[in-house]
Amino acid sequence: MESVGFVYRQFTLHFELARETVFDVFPTFVIRSILGKELRSLACIFKGRQCDECGLVKHCPVSILFETPLSKDEAFMRGLNRGAHPFVFWTEVGLGQKVRSFPLFLTIIGCLDEAFPFIYGALLRGSRGGILRERIPYEIVGVESDGVVIGTKMDTLDMKTLSGAKCFTLSLQQDVRRYRQYRIVLSTPLRLKHEGRYMNRLDPGAFLASIQRRLWQLSALYGEAKTLPRVESHPSWQIRDINVRWQDLSHYSARQKRLIKLGGLVGDFVLEGEFSPYEEGLLEAATLFHAGKNVAFGLGRVEMREKTLAEEEGR
Repeated sequence: MESVGFVYRQFTLHFELARETVFDVFPTFVIRSILGKELRSLACIFKGRQCDECGLVKHCPVSILFETPLSKDEAFMRGLNRGAHPFVFWTEVGLGQKVRSFPLFLTIIGCLDEAFPFIYGALLRGSRGGILRERIPYEIVGVESDGVVIGTKMDTLDMKTLSGAKCFTLSLQQDVRRYRQYRIVLSTPLRLKHEGRYMNRLDPGAFLASIQRRLWQLSALYGEAKTLPRVESHPSWQIRDINVRWQDLSHYSARQKRLIKLGGLVGDFVLEGEFSPYEEGLLEAATLFHAGKNVAFGLGRVEMREKTLAEEEGR
């Protein structure tokens, strides 16, 4: 096997608020809270049951999107009771930023086109109760996927014009290496866990290993590969021009009934060294599917571009 892959589809939902407002809570936390509450109200048939106890656990959009339970048959993930959620989302709006409208970028992983109408419907239902503490009404004034407009106002959605989903392909080639320099931006907090602790400093090996673990789950659950090669830190890998800091974000957990901190590293740095096509593919994957923990909250968003010789000479 020379490569592995899985399909995905990207959507953009355009939100318009009734008035200009400041997000004093991280925007994707707010959207996720609305989505979880309204999706359960919209799609859950047996509302008194926990997902783990429900006979529809493998067929309900609430369970598939928010719980992603693993069965005993999925022995390749022994030791885990929940898998990687099949979606990530993010917005360009920052904490404390004042806006009247904004786009929400959503990626659904796997053959789950049927899940999007439920997500859309749940967010429509949430518009009635409004957003943030002030319960500011909002509308979804447009929906796009791969440049195709599939919704132009509230309560309309037409997915018949969509073409086939995109396919992410990860090369497994490791026997050749090329020197590369990447400028990497951590747009939302990156939560890297190593030996049971969250890391407050960058390590190139741990960074790529965390992406490998995430891709392994996504490939196993929504593709065909049950294993992926481990990432071993290469002596040529270096991190320099570091401009990162730790950012703590507060989130109220309905499950734990308390306010919790979801913190991680934000900022930018240069990653350089010799990388195999497999490792280059892992870095590319992080820009599409995020990295680290709690990506379904909008965390771990990674932007990356390769540095040019002219940029390097102009340092």
